[in-house]
Amino acid sequence: VSPLQAHAQGIPLVFTQENTGAAYPAPTFPEFARLPIVRQLPDPFVFLDGTRDSSYAALQRHRSEWWGAISKFEQGPKPLCTGDAVKDSVLGVGYTCNVAATYTKGTGQNYTITVQVTVTPTATGVPNTKSFTVAVVLPTPSATCVQPAAGWPIVMGMGSATGSWPASAFNASTTSPSGVTVKPTGCAATVNFPLNSIAAYGSGGTFVHSNDLFYQLYPNLCSGSTSPATTAGTCNAAHGFPDGSNSGEYTAWAWGLSRVLDAIQQVTAQSPALPLDISRSATSGCSYAGKMALWTAALDERVALAIAQENGGGGAPAWRISREIETQGSVENISNTSYSWFNTKTLDFAAHNVYKLPYDHHQLLALMAPRAVLETGNSGFYWLGDRSNTFSAMAAAKVWEEMGIGDRFNYYIDTVHGHCSVPAYQQNAAQPVINKFLFGTDTPANNATLPLRVHEQFENALAPGAQPTWDASRWTAWWGTGNPSFPNGGIWNSGGDLVLPVSQSLTLNTGDIVSSNFRLTMPGYHAPGTVTVPTSFTEVDVACTDGTSYTFAVPPPLPSTSAVGYPPVSGSNSAANNPQTFTIGVNDNAVYPSTPNTAANPGCANGAPGTVTGAYFFALGKPNPGAGNPGTAGFSTTNGFQASGATDPLNVSANLTNTTTGQGGTYTPWVTINRLNPYSCTVPGCPLTPTLKWQAPAPILNGTPLSATQLNAAAASRLISGFTVTGVGTSGLPVEVSVPGTYTYDPPLGTVLGSGVHMLNVTFTPTNIITPSTTAANAYKTYTISTASVPITVGTVNVAATGVLSKIAGGYQLVVTVKNTGSVTASNVQVTTATLGAASGAVPASLGDIASGASAAVTLTFPSSAGASGAMVIEKLSGTYTGGTFGANARAVLP
Repeated sequence: VSPLQAHAQGIPLVFTQENTGAAYPAPTFPEFARLPIVRQLPDPFVFLDGTRDSSYAALQRHRSEWWGAISKFEQGPKPLCTGDAVKDSVLGVGYTCNVAATYTKGTGQNYTITVQVTVTPTATGVPNTKSFTVAVVLPTPSATCVQPAAGWPIVMGMGSATGSWPASAFNASTTSPSGVTVKPTGCAATVNFPLNSIAAYGSGGTFVHSNDLFYQLYPNLCSGSTSPATTAGTCNAAHGFPDGSNSGEYTAWAWGLSRVLDAIQQVTAQSPALPLDISRSATSGCSYAGKMALWTAALDERVALAIAQENGGGGAPAWRISREIETQGSVENISNTSYSWFNTKTLDFAAHNVYKLPYDHHQLLALMAPRAVLETGNSGFYWLGDRSNTFSAMAAAKVWEEMGIGDRFNYYIDTVHGHCSVPAYQQNAAQPVINKFLFGTDTPANNATLPLRVHEQFENALAPGAQPTWDASRWTAWWGTGNPSFPNGGIWNSGGDLVLPVSQSLTLNTGDIVSSNFRLTMPGYHAPGTVTVPTSFTEVDVACTDGTSYTFAVPPPLPSTSAVGYPPVSGSNSAANNPQTFTIGVNDNAVYPSTPNTAANPGCANGAPGTVTGAYFFALGKPNPGAGNPGTAGFSTTNGFQASGATDPLNVSANLTNTTTGQGGTYTPWVTINRLNPYSCTVPGCPLTPTLKWQAPAPILNGTPLSATQLNAAAASRLISGFTVTGVGTSGLPVEVSVPGTYTYDPPLGTVLGSGVHMLNVTFTPTNIITPSTTAANAYKTYTISTASVPITVGTVNVAATGVLSKIAGGYQLVVTVKNTGSVTASNVQVTTATLGAASGAVPASLGDIASGASAAVTLTFPSSAGASGAMVIEKLSGTYTGGTFGANARAVLP
């Protein structure tokens, strides 16, 4: 058993079958109209029958249902290839599929595997045989590159040897790039996955893939657009199964990679065998090929590790989160992705229909469980949707964590480097993942940094309390409760995009006119400002009495197309949608209502009234910058409601009204937006808000001036070693560093406060404060102003000393008790003078700090020279505490 096939917890790291859940029957889903509206991420642990099981024992059944949903609604079926007509059938259409493989040796360590696939339709019995070749390069054995007994581990690059991940990460004998200090612990063979031999790469537009190997073998799984063309291989109502739908190219490529793995299994069993260890294999790719690395590994359980680099929409990002928090359309989503890649039926879930998806891409990620994942993002390329990636990854991680194998799910989302490049700090951070799950290095040193979970853009924002309007668990908090709802009112407030729940109990008849409008005000003292709202609308979820549901938008969205050759996408919102501008004068606190938006309720199919189950007001802080990187304008752009008065808060509320019946109309509570929110900017260039660490100081004595002991706030930020901070190594992991700047205290240093409880306040102005000139080069080294407050108690100390006298051998003993009846602690209490008659005691004697209401005791001894027993003497005590003195005199009879 190889190290990758067994684990301390007894949960395998890889499997020998393509699909261990193939025996489960295909799940059945309701028709589109009856799919429930779920705005949160679906609970991955709930079966379609409503029962919930988060154990490892239930995983294969869950995987079967996750893939069943993704296959039906997004990708189309992926045929098996077992030589069994029953297993190899595709949605009831009979096929048998067989693979035959041979290999030849080229020069040096180069080999070529020839993969021959024969698919025979049961209906005709006529075999259809296609072939393709795969380039394999074995490592050159050396002292640092020793071939394991089971054969070389395998890295399968999507269209290249190792994808876009550095080749040095997979070969211990290769010189590492500058700055890379963490070396691979083994060497891997490279397998160049010939993606274009399976299905030709293309994105957008009208595509006919009738010449592609996969679609020639399975013509009923045609790929292409819904255009009227009748060319074989193009999906339309007359051609394509079922109903003109297709298997998208990610299914085709996943099928192709599975056939490569079939071939590798065969050539490793031939004589002589090609020395490859299929149990230690990884996929690797970036961008569209990063999606491919994820999809191909997710759909074949013989892959131990998926390295899905900067994969973007259709990969790790959740479709519904991308829609909700990036509604301006500047990230890849269902409305604007390539329908050469995905099943055209996915368009049913464009725009606000996305919330009817019975799954999301945290479950695509979870298809990898219990195997290992390393997925990355690059926030410098907005199109990739890395905010959605972050929250989707955080949700997916819970699947591994629930089984106690959280170290197998890893992600790294950073920025300010080229697309599909791997800077040294990132390679250092990620290498332990490759070492453990590809090379089997299961040592404490290698495991020390696992799981790898870096979301640099959000490092401070996701810390508890640092960014309360961004609840990282808002999409998953409901899991296990059976009640999908957003916590804390469900407000998403990035300072740019706003999603505000509009709770109204409305009954809607077909044709009722529904109105939504918002209002805003700029409170307090402020400069004049121009508030620009490029787009605003409200989405209304309606439940019908026949069990169906639908969502409509107020106002109706402007139509657009997702790609040339495809029909208009209902529900796409563009920046030209009802822009409004408000001019607010200096210190103007008036309330400014918007122009109302209206739409007619489309109504329930059965003609009965519908009930509003939820409504959400969306406001977009910036126009759609288009596909790709929006640029480096940073904070000079209007991203957020405010175009000027950047330091002033803006309050927003919204309502929803059935104007036909007069129902509703109540405004939501005010929500405050501040353009200096640390993430209200266009990436790159987002600043961090430093965390101010300031413990409430100990109470001080009345009359004590404030000093650095009390006014000692410290600003820090979690940055990435080797990326955003220098001099702290190049591990690529988050480290906490101090932030330089100026602390302004109120009240200031030296202030003498009166008795009572006071608030100490600090404003921290970083040295590198955000400015309009912030660019990608200095992003994340730039900060916003931070504030903090702590309480301090100022009071009095009142100490009194008493003594109990007794005789001991050679003299006398006095037990001195000092009690503090004041309101604050007496610090550093000492007895400094003690006399008993003519004798002196051993002083000074410390009693430490004595809290309010507490007491402390110390024992003093005096020689017999104090006097004879029975003599009357004077007992004198005096002492000090920080800020004062005390004393006591008494007559005593020597015992």
